[in-house]
This record gives sequence, structure tokens and C-alpha cells, in this order.
Amino acid sequence: MLNFLAPQADVDVAAALCDWIMKDDWKESRAPRAAFVAYEAATSRHSDHPLLFQAAKEKGVEWTPHVFYPFTATDYSMEVRKLIDDQKCDYVYMRGPPANNGMLLKDAARLGLKDKAKWVLCNFSLEPCVGEIAGLDVIPGTLGSCAHGTVETNDAAPAVAEIKALHDKYHPDIPFANMYLWGNRMAVTADAVIMTTLERVGLEGLTGTEFAESMWDVKDLDFNGNGMPLTMEQGNIAVDHYIQVVEWGTDGLPHIISDYTRCPWLIGNPEVNWRK
Repeated sequence: MLNFLAPQADVDVAAALCDWIMKDDWKESRAPRAAFVAYEAATSRHSDHPLLFQAAKEKGVEWTPHVFYPFTATDYSMEVRKLIDDQKCDYVYMRGPPANNGMLLKDAARLGLKDKAKWVLCNFSLEPCVGEIAGLDVIPGTLGSCAHGTVETNDAAPAVAEIKALHDKYHPDIPFANMYLWGNRMAVTADAVIMTTLERVGLEGLTGTEFAESMWDVKDLDFNGNGMPLTMEQGNIAVDHYIQVVEWGTDGLPHIISDYTRCPWLIGNPEVNWRK
């Protein structure tokens, strides 16, 4: 079932981030400059799409060229200097795993350039180990885009305590990760689709095609605070349609600092023309 569901596309998340930047964060009269920095992979290259640059421009953000690095990189000096010295970015969206992003932030601080921009970690880097790698003196003030569910410091979400209790019960020797919250959101969505399909066609009628058809019947699915309720949009397989911005505190953990911002559906939307 999880093969039919997906996280939000990076382009859609970045477009929502542009909305947050212009509405809640940017105070200067000039247009802010932003860029992706990402590890070299097809999934990263997918975000280097005309729709992102087009959407950012329409929202008032100058999105500069992507900067890529090898997945096995151990020094990010060149990438940091390109982003800050050459492209003069005000915001850097970091699409990479915790280890890569932690080392990149550490290098930015070592070069004295971390405070020259706001660094925004992607959803799968919202983990305490990023601060441990970058340094607990470096990580405070770093931002993140929480695009799937929520984070463990969100005490207002009942689901967080429930999911952490399950984790502690079955994996007491493994540190908790915010990706468990994302996994729960995926599992709850998959369960709703499976149950809807069973009600519609019965056990004998279960097929991949029937599962796919039932996805569009998901309406106002509640996650008990683990992100916004979900109504699937025909053709859009993302299991979340919003982001919240988080900021790392001196405790080395990300904390939510914004309301929800709706993600536009750009990638894969047949009604969106990116060739104009």
C-alpha cells in the first residue's frame, strides 16, 4: 500500500516555504534570494525544475541555481562559499540526510558564513543527531521545513506522546526519531485506504487497482495532532498538504515556530503549465 503513497514533492514544499518567507519572515524591500543545496541523486535533481523557479518568482523570491555535492562528501567548503559568496543566498534549503547536513552546517560555521543566511533543513533531517554533528553551539537558530506530520517537541499533539510510548515499548534501546512520526502518518493513511477498499470490494476483490481507486475516498482523515487532517486530491499522492517551520533551540531539538502553510500542488498537476 505504501507504494501508492508519497511525501510532498520538494518543489511543492519549497513553494510553500516561499510563501512563509514572504508572509512571515522577510522584512527587506528587495527580493530574498534562495537556493537548494542537495546531494547528487535523481531524487535531488527532480527538484531542479522550471516550476520551482517560476513559482518562486511569482511569490517574490529569487531562486538561484541548485548546488549539488557528492553523497559521500566530507568537506562542504566549496558549496557553502558558492551559496553565500557567489549566489548571495538569504535562505538555503538543505535537501540531504542528517549526517550530510550536520557536516555542512559545521563547515558553514567554521568558515564564518552560517550567520550570513538562514539554513532550512528538509523534513528527513529534523533529527537531534544533526545538532550533535554540527555542534550544539552551531545548531541553534537553524530552521527546518516540517512537511510530514510534526516533531517530538510538539506537546500540543496527543499523537506524539502515543507514538513515543509505542517506540519506547518496542524499541527501548534505539533513540527516538521524528521520522517515526512521519511513518505513523503514512501507516494511518494506508490503513484508512485498506479499510475503505475492504468495505467497497471485500477481501476477494482486493487488488492494487482497487487500492489506488480508494485513495481518493480519503476525506478529513484525522491524525490526532500529527499534522493536519488529510483529504486526498485526485491525482495527488502526497499524504500531507502543509508545512510548518521549525527552529532549533539550545536544547538541540527542533521546535515549531509557525502556523501551517498550504503547499501548492505543482509537480504532477495536469492543470499547472510550467512551459509558459
